[in-house]
Amino acid sequence: ATGAKSFPDNRVYHIPLFGCAIPMSRTFPCDNEGMSQPQAEYTRRASAIAASTAQHRKQDNSFAGAKIIVGVLIVASAIWLAKYHATKIFFLLIPVVLFIVLAILHERVLKRLRNDARLQSYYQQGIARIENRWTAIGETGERFLTADHPYTRDLDIFGPGSLFQLLCTARTSSGEETLAAWLQTAAPIPEVAARQEAVRDLTPRL
Repeated sequence: ATGAKSFPDNRVYHIPLFGCAIPMSRTFPCDNEGMSQPQAEYTRRASAIAASTAQHRKQDNSFAGAKIIVGVLIVASAIWLAKYHATKIFFLLIPVVLFIVLAILHERVLKRLRNDARLQSYYQQGIARIENRWTAIGETGERFLTADHPYTRDLDIFGPGSLFQLLCTARTSSGEETLAAWLQTAAPIPEVAARQEAVRDLTPRL
């Protein structure tokens, strides 16, 4: 974990995180040197996505302009054909088909823009965690707080500036719920080992 998280006193806490008892002093450890390579990679990818977004913005504007022109052409053609060449109204299908093709291609560009926005948000949040700015962004998990849990409220597991907010990069509600469950319930040792193996397997695929 990166950044620092204050706790109310200097005692050592033991949290059954992912099935392990983890001693926690007053702050989370912060190793800035170990984070230099991930930060450079995240920054590089964020810059590449920004360049991709700029290109897709140009395509978006081009398709939007083309759709407006074809739309005006359809309306003008419909009026002209209806008034002077009603028997040839079927020629109106040509600009209509062209408009549909433009709409399909435009939607593909818009989809890429939405994907770029999600990726940009993901990498910016990663950089914020590395730079210890994570408390201002991300899901806090406050909805998972319960009055009867033995430690989540006292140890700031959920809420603003919490462990959940630091760790959570989930893109869906079910992902957030899974992380919350892991933070609230100890897992069997074989499951902990399986999760750690999954982390080792995924690490080089950043």
